[in-house]
Amino acid sequence: VNPDAVEVCNFRDDDCDGAIDEVLEGEESCPTCGTIYTDDVGSVILCRVGKNYTDAHADCLARGADLVSIHSQEQQEAIATAAYENYSGHIWIGINDLETEGTFAWTDGSPVDYENWNDNEPNDSGGEDCTHFSSWGSGGWNDLPCDREHAYLCELP
Repeated sequence: VNPDAVEVCNFRDDDCDGAIDEVLEGEESCPTCGTIYTDDVGSVILCRVGKNYTDAHADCLARGADLVSIHSQEQQEAIATAAYENYSGHIWIGINDLETEGTFAWTDGSPVDYENWNDNEPNDSGGEDCTHFSSWGSGGWNDLPCDREHAYLCELP
C-alpha cells in the first residue's frame, strides 16, 4: 500500500487516495460483496459497502442469507481472520439487543452459545444496541449505535 501502487480488487486502498477498490478507466467494477469463508454449514459473504445495521440485515435477507452468527471460538477466529484479510474497518455481525436492552440475540434466531466481547463490552455507551467485529480488537465484539454505516457479514446456508 503506497501512493504509487496499482489499485486492485482486494477491499483495500492500495494507492492511498481514500477510495477502496475504485474503478479504473476501462476496467470492470470491483464487486462490493464476495465470499470469504466456507465450511460445512455454509458460506460467509463480506459486503464492504457501508450500511447501517438495519439496511445491512435487509440486504443479507434479500440475498437469501442473514447477518452472520458465531457459535464457537474456532468459527470466530476463522471468520475474523478471513474478513480482515479482505477489509480493515468495522464489520457488522448479527447479534444485537434491540428487542430487550442487555439481552443479546442473533438475527437468525439461533442460540447465543458463544460470545467474544472485547474488554468492558458490551457497554451500551450512548445507546449502543448493534454489534460489530472491531478492527481495533482483532475481531473482538463491540456494541455501537445501529445507525452507523459499516461493512457487514452475511451467512448463506
